[in-house]
Amino acid sequence: NVSRRRFDVTRRRNRAGRTGRCPARRHDQTCNGSGKNRQSQVQFCYLKIHDRQAGDLLYLTSYMTHPIRMTNVGLTLTSTSGPVEILRGVDFSCKAGESVAIIGPSGSGKSSLISIGAGLERASTGDVELLGTNLSGLDEDALARLRRGRVSMVFQSFHLLPTMTALDNVRAALEIAAMDDAMARAKRALDAVGLSERLDHYPGQLSGGERQRVAVARALTCEPDLVFADEPTGNLD
Repeated sequence: NVSRRRFDVTRRRNRAGRTGRCPARRHDQTCNGSGKNRQSQVQFCYLKIHDRQAGDLLYLTSYMTHPIRMTNVGLTLTSTSGPVEILRGVDFSCKAGESVAIIGPSGSGKSSLISIGAGLERASTGDVELLGTNLSGLDEDALARLRRGRVSMVFQSFHLLPTMTALDNVRAALEIAAMDDAMARAKRALDAVGLSERLDHYPGQLSGGERQRVAVARALTCEPDLVFADEPTGNLD
């Protein structure tokens, strides 16, 4: 009975007639702007909904009331042609037990939004609160300590360690989190995603779908409070 709602980050036509970024407000339906984005790409989906379009995941299970909050968050990147506004004025919070689908076309800032929420990228403006801690004053070591064992990420490009087997990739996350029975837990996690016969295979010996399943197993095996996932089912068979 996990509640689900959509969080839309799509392009829209502003009053000046220029195409800009949607400020990522809550909607029951997709923010279609001028109607050109009605087939918005679903970038976040709940892992247990097998018939939903492949996409990113923001799956929140935490004892805290609001494990993540964003207030007036913006992201602007520099380029040779000038500043590029990726996100503008994002206000967002999510309750414990919710899963949130972020919907929008390619390039609308969905991956940037979850990277900021996970503390992997700094927001240009605004505040981000993760598991009750404001991220603005934390350095990289403090962010790592905050996330360790409590926040997991499934990356779009997997980020498996190429010199380690599937089993070792999963076990490493458990050992970093200082969890007991790392070997047994890692084996159970890989068995749960159907890779019990691939424990000793290296990433280069696995298909794209198998590597994605290793990444999902690695993210979930620590039983974290919060999981961010960037297209977690995009390469599954």
